[in-house]
Amino acid sequence: SAIKFLKIELKRLNTKISLKDTDILRVTLGTYLLLGLEFLIAADVIRTILKPSFEEVAILGAIVAIRTVINYFLDIEIDEAQRHQSDNTQI
Repeated sequence: SAIKFLKIELKRLNTKISLKDTDILRVTLGTYLLLGLEFLIAADVIRTILKPSFEEVAILGAIVAIRTVINYFLDIEIDEAQRHQSDNTQI
């Protein structure tokens, strides 16, 4: 998906590409990023369970908070792109 996104962006420099294709790829890439963030959070939780200490728990809390904020705003961006995409298909 990331490779497709990069190919389309490189092609866009030379030719015109539809906004619909870019929106589809943006939504797909954003979804994969959200999934990746979830896996990273799960890995950090498992690591903290295996090696618990106050420092590890504090670091995990900070990481989860940062990733949750990123997740939230990325999810909003994906929803907006999907709405934009559905609006364009209805026109």
